[in-house]
This record gives sequence, C-alpha cells and structure tokens, in this order.
Amino acid sequence: MTPVTEYPPFPAATIPAVPDANRHAAGQASHREWLAETPVLALPASRPRPAVASNASAVFRAAVPAQLRGALDELAAGSQPALFAAMLAAFEVLMFRYTGQGELLVAVLDGGAHLLRTDVSGDLTFAELSRSRVTCALDQAYSLSPGEEELPVRVAFTMDAARVSRGTSKYDLLLNICREESGWTSEFEYRSDVFDPAAMARMAGHLMQVLQRAVHESG
Repeated sequence: MTPVTEYPPFPAATIPAVPDANRHAAGQASHREWLAETPVLALPASRPRPAVASNASAVFRAAVPAQLRGALDELAAGSQPALFAAMLAAFEVLMFRYTGQGELLVAVLDGGAHLLRTDVSGDLTFAELSRSRVTCALDQAYSLSPGEEELPVRVAFTMDAARVSRGTSKYDLLLNICREESGWTSEFEYRSDVFDPAAMARMAGHLMQVLQRAVHESG
C-alpha cells in the first residue's frame, strides 16, 4: 500500500454525531490552545488575498465518476461513520497534496462548526488515515460555543444533501460531498475573491484522483 504522503503530486448522506469535546470542562482551554497552534492552511490562491475579505462565494459542482459510485454506495450501505471518515480523509489528503502541511485544522459542519486537527504525516495508507487518525480527530472535535472567538480555520467539510449556498462564506473552501437522485456529487464552495472557477475545476479533478486511489487500495 502506498502512504498517502507519497501519492503522486498534482500539477500547477447523513453526518454522524460528532462528540462535543466542550463537555469535558477540564482541559477545555488547553484543547482550544492546542488547536490554535496548528499553522493556518496555506492553499495556493488564484490571486493575491485582499486586505479586506468580501466573503462572497461561488460554487463549483462536479459529479463523481460512474466507476467510483459503486464503491461509495457500498460504503454508504455499511457504516455511515466509516463513510464520513473516508470522505473526510480524502479531503484531508487533497489539502495535504496542495499545501504540503502535515497537520491540518478543518471545520466539520453539522449544525455548528466542530474543529478538528489531524496529523496526516508519516507512512500511512489511506485506510490507516481514515480508520485511525481521522476517526480519532473526530472523537476529539472541539465545538465553538455561541459568542466564542473564532479560530483561523480556512477550510471546512460536510456531507449534507440539503445544504444551500447563501452566496457568502467565512471559509476559503468548503467541500460538500452528497448523494442525490442522480448520484454522488462534490460541491466546492469557494471564496470568489481568492479562487477562480478554473482552480476549483482542477481541484475537483484531483479529488477524484484521490478517491480513485483510495478505492483501488481498499479493493
């Protein structure tokens, strides 16, 4: 099996309940501090980041290729948490390949924002990343309380077929993978003052490469 850190470089449903780490009052402050220590994700932008963000967003949609739909359907028919962890792991591999950063801070959206820090470095296969590190990160997810100061999280992930973009986003990039009547679809909601549609089209293609590699290795 190929470690996810050695995947070829790129050229220039139901969301399971996320445990609320805030319930553990002791150590809550240190948990937040530990998350805050994660370097801000430095995704390559299509243009210089504006001094004042507009938060205006656009959406790029891409259907999951037919050869991958069967594998996703099999996962969906089994364990929903396993499906969610696998899709989140694919997103994190994608972010690693774009940034080279071994530690990632990602917001998982399920009503609120649950923040998780994942270490994707080392000689991990995709299955090891999905079943151990991502699952562990989900177990330790931190939920922001109402009115609590935000942490500098630039990317988010969800699996919500009912989600509708409002044309603004506080995240540079939000990936929504969902199953519709026509099949599986990936939606990239992106800050339009940072990225352009061509960049999202390339990223969608790279996501399908990661999914294809993961399916091949698990098969």
